[in-house]
Amino acid sequence: MTTRRRTVFHCAACGARLSAPVLRVPLPNHGITPDHFEIPLGMAPGTYAVDDTRYGPPGTFVLAPGDVHNTRVMIEKIRDEPPEYGCLGIGAGPNLACASCGAEVGTRVDDCQAWQETRLAPAAVRTRETEVREADDPYPWDPMADEILGSAPWKPDGRWDWVWFGRLAAGTADVLARSGGGPLLLAEEAAEPVRQLLDVVLRGTGHASAVHRLPSPRGRTAAEWRLTASTAGLTPAALAGTPRRPVAICDLVGPDRSFTAATGELGRWCAEEGVRLGEVRVLGLVPLARIDPEPWPWRDRRVAWTPAASSGLTVTAVPLDKRVWDWLARGRPVEYVHAYGRWHGRRGIARSLMRRPRADEPWLSALIDELGRR
Repeated sequence: MTTRRRTVFHCAACGARLSAPVLRVPLPNHGITPDHFEIPLGMAPGTYAVDDTRYGPPGTFVLAPGDVHNTRVMIEKIRDEPPEYGCLGIGAGPNLACASCGAEVGTRVDDCQAWQETRLAPAAVRTRETEVREADDPYPWDPMADEILGSAPWKPDGRWDWVWFGRLAAGTADVLARSGGGPLLLAEEAAEPVRQLLDVVLRGTGHASAVHRLPSPRGRTAAEWRLTASTAGLTPAALAGTPRRPVAICDLVGPDRSFTAATGELGRWCAEEGVRLGEVRVLGLVPLARIDPEPWPWRDRRVAWTPAASSGLTVTAVPLDKRVWDWLARGRPVEYVHAYGRWHGRRGIARSLMRRPRADEPWLSALIDELGRR
């Protein structure tokens, strides 16, 4: 008999069962606030996540509303004051009680411009592990299947897919945060949509001049590559002017991709010009698996960089939603990047940055404040 291990939530006060058997998954980062008339689920049915970000008490459990049972909305606690977001919901703050004993257990988020979810307070519930027979599993399908995200950045009717772009924004925010606040060089071709999004989002901020396009050496001689890089404002002299900040280089990692070529060319050029960089961060965008939370492994961690050019080179994998990564890796066009960045990108990237545990870094905190004021 095949069984599956799941978690069931119970009321801490009376022990009543409050949920269906659910599987723990990483907390999704949608990277965007839903449109006004959209009410999508924040969690896939059959799953739950633990939220340790600044948006709630550490350890808050987040579930799809349909997976929470035996609770009631506390009408007496709903306030008439304007909510933090939206205009049609039941209000923010704890509003959910155990139907068996009346103890306050969490919050039902139900509003326009909000991901639909139920958040259980860690002090108000208890978790119990259980074995579910495959034949009795209420979610026999893959509980990690994310049907809300399409495979292309636009919908069949030609409109841009705001969820797809939200996932792109979440990965872009991760790249920005890992850059360290110094020059950020994004490889042309596959990483170009990331650069375009940052170009729009950071426009008018103190960090706008840090983003550069890193040309590909493919089909170019060393001299041609350097000429192209110089035209884009990328030279060893320009990089030498920021010794206190790391230099970050970002591209996709995957089969048939020469991730290290541009990095090697830049390293040789800096060495010939006598430019010594203190820290170089190589950021590789890898597809985030739907089941395994660990990112897809590097195929080659060797990076050709002349030792004289840098004394501290690190290689880091940055997970990107698999369907977004697939689209970029195939070299397909991405339209509406600037439109998304103007209308939703700043807020989405700001919220993604705030979710990070190191959002209190001075340069990152200052950037979040700037994005919030725009």
